[in-house]
Amino acid sequence: MREAVLERAVAVAFEPGADIKSQRGETRLMTKSLKIILFTISGFTGILILVGLLLLLFVNTNANKLRLEAMASETLGMEVSVDGRMYIRFLPDLSVTL
Repeated sequence: MREAVLERAVAVAFEPGADIKSQRGETRLMTKSLKIILFTISGFTGILILVGLLLLLFVNTNANKLRLEAMASETLGMEVSVDGRMYIRFLPDLSVTL
């Protein structure tokens, strides 16, 4: 008898759309404010990922190489030159490679 009750409880608990019940028998659902917060956070994360991908696709890092060399030369007080290509990388960490 106990096994049948336990099997039924497990089956109900894992049904799609099943409500979670507390020990007092109250149904606890995700609150509306929690849904809004999670939706907002996931939206901002998606926008940040999209902006990062657009930057990688449309920003020509080599176009600013001369300006970067001039600023570095002025700041350091000596001539600075960058040979090769510049790269921007977001994963595994944000970095600019010269």
